[in-house]
Amino acid sequence: MSVSAWLLLTRNQLWGFLREPAASGFNLLVPFFIVVVQGVAYGDTAAKGLRDTRVADVLPVSAATMFVMIIGVFGMGIGLASMIEARSVAAYRLRPGGVPGLLSAYAVVLVLLVVLGFALSWLTLAVGWDARGPARAWALLPALVLGSAFFVALGALGGTLGGSPRSAQALSSMLFFPFLFLSGAMFPLDDFPRALRVVSTVLPGRHVFDLFSWTWVSGEAVPWASIGYLAVGAALLFWAAVVALGRRENV
Repeated sequence: MSVSAWLLLTRNQLWGFLREPAASGFNLLVPFFIVVVQGVAYGDTAAKGLRDTRVADVLPVSAATMFVMIIGVFGMGIGLASMIEARSVAAYRLRPGGVPGLLSAYAVVLVLLVVLGFALSWLTLAVGWDARGPARAWALLPALVLGSAFFVALGALGGTLGGSPRSAQALSSMLFFPFLFLSGAMFPLDDFPRALRVVSTVLPGRHVFDLFSWTWVSGEAVPWASIGYLAVGAALLFWAAVVALGRRENV
């Protein structure tokens, strides 16, 4: 597949996603709505453990975490399952670029949607609450890409194992909500029982939240363990998804 053909496929995937109300509404509007509600409810409250910092100043960390997880797990999981059910994946075996071209274009679309959703949330918080910008702006985009890669790969594995949109949605929900509630994006983990805090350290939500916290909050140490967790995990999940998809679709 030529570069121009791949870009055209990516563009078509993007417009198709945005034109689907259920997909675009859930993946973009739900996390945005949660961020706005948190801003209205707690935006001017002092952030726990951070000097001279309001909740609104660190809400972009929660926004990035939610967009990465929701769009990665649900967007890729249900989207890929829909393609499998419609036999689109099998049909692409005979086209230039094949299945890798199809899935790479869709994955890029999802990363672009993560960036779009996060940018909209950040802009809203900056205008409505005068929220601060990131302490390490140069690291923000790489962090978004790394976090997205992990959860897109996870979604791809879930969509392949589910095989149908309904099954993929059930599997995605089963994974997503524990990841979210034990990430720190919704509730401070310091208020949780010690057993739950220990469990959170092995879940990806906590690591992506720690990564975004480092990009946003000054004084945070580089989360090398989280970076390694997400990078290695993304590679392993991608490999598992390719193997599972190959067995299912004989690609």
